[in-house]
This record gives sequence, structure tokens and C-alpha cells, in this order.
Amino acid sequence: MEMLFYATDRAEVETVREALVGVGIVCELRQAESVEGIVINGSDTELWVQNDADWHRALMVCVELGLGFSKRPQAPDLVETGREP
Repeated sequence: MEMLFYATDRAEVETVREALVGVGIVCELRQAESVEGIVINGSDTELWVQNDADWHRALMVCVELGLGFSKRPQAPDLVETGREP
């Protein structure tokens, strides 16, 4: 099992999970764990891909859909910036 993505926003992680399950990749959500009793960031939700062989495919799905760590920044609205195209 390999971790693919984590975020503080659980809904964002669930969106990525739903996309992966939709293409047949088995995965699960986990809350961030502590290391030697110290919680690094207890509010993070992690997405783990069950089969290691599916990890690369899962990453490519995220890239294709612009999800998870592959999320693209929104382009600035030209009207708001006052610049001409």
C-alpha cells in the first residue's frame, strides 16, 4: 500500500478517492498518524492506494484530471487584473 496524496481538506481527498475508485483503483482514506507519539498534523487526511502496482496509474489519473498534488492553479481573470489579452 502506498500513500498518494494528503490534505487538510477531507472533501478534497474524498474527491480524489472517488475519481480513482471510478476507474477501478482500490484506495482508502486515513487520518495522519503520529510518529513516536507526536502528531505531525492531525488534521491531514491521507489517500492510500491499496495495490502498489496501481500507484503510477493513480498518479496519472490525478494529472489528467488536475486533482490532488496535480491540481493546476487557476488562471488569473483578465478582467480583474485589468490587463488586455
